[in-house]
Amino acid sequence: MIGTVVPLLPGPLLIWGGAALWAWADGFTRVGWGTLIILAVLGVLAMLSDLLATVITGRKAGFGWRTIGGAIAGGLAGGILFSVLPVIGTLLGAILGALLGVTLVEYAQSHDWPQAIRAAKVYAVAYLLGRAVELVLCLAMLGIFAWAVLR
Repeated sequence: MIGTVVPLLPGPLLIWGGAALWAWADGFTRVGWGTLIILAVLGVLAMLSDLLATVITGRKAGFGWRTIGGAIAGGLAGGILFSVLPVIGTLLGAILGALLGVTLVEYAQSHDWPQAIRAAKVYAVAYLLGRAVELVLCLAMLGIFAWAVLR
């Protein structure tokens, strides 16, 4: 579940991998291929939720691909720079870096600070929405896995 809040850590993939490993170790008696396929579909949707939320919301708000690229570049740079503080530093660095990237790219294009700050706010809301959807889908994955194991 930590992968749902730590950027670049594939939480849904780790959940699916754990379920697949459990199923294999158990001889696929309690968790079968049908359950693994359902978990895979939910995992793919969860992994795409963050990307889709930020891209779709950003495009509807009028952001160009440069702004979205600024968010990605800023998030990666911030995550790397703040990784000296394990987990928390990487998380905060990635979030702050993405917001700074959006703000700077928008300002470079529009030369309007209020517009640039508005873009960062829209990006923040979209990011939180994507994370919330990913969290819900990962919890559903865990619930389905637990149900399959315990029934």
